Amino acid sequence: MDVGSWFSRSKKATSDKFAAERVPTLQQLFDLFASNDALLYLEMKCAPEERAQLAAACCYLVTGASLHERVVFECFDLAALEEVKRIDPGMRTAALFEPKLTSPSSLLLSQRLVDRAKAVGAEEIALHHALASTRLIDRANLAGLKIVVWTVDDPAWIQRK
Repeated sequence: MDVGSWFSRSKKATSDKFAAERVPTLQQLFDLFASNDALLYLEMKCAPEERAQLAAACCYLVTGASLHERVVFECFDLAALEEVKRIDPGMRTAALFEPKLTSPSSLLLSQRLVDRAKAVGAEEIALHHALASTRLIDRANLAGLKIVVWTVDDPAWIQRK
């Protein structure tokens, strides 16, 4: 799959140097990670009938690359996280939540998201910035969950409470 040619179609593009750029394999990504000490959030996306196979393949590659401590599996499909934990209970996982999957923030929503994350054995809760209310963050902290907030594209959103 060519993922670079669209850069050449941009009005700001000065060359087509990204044409024919390919998505790296997971193994290629892990090879790159061998030269640094970064943490990788690996989002799994699959159909329900493919989750066991994908989880097994990803766990195998993470173990083979000795990145067990530097990869956090995350997924909106919490059953996929359960599958990762079934394969290797030591793998780190983050329950991934976005606003369109839930209703506006409330006391019940906060507790429900924390309960769902804990039920699948997640160590972290990964929230779209619109869900990152003080109430939810406090509940996640009390439950022993690390909080990760994603899609913070505007510095003003960081200041929001």
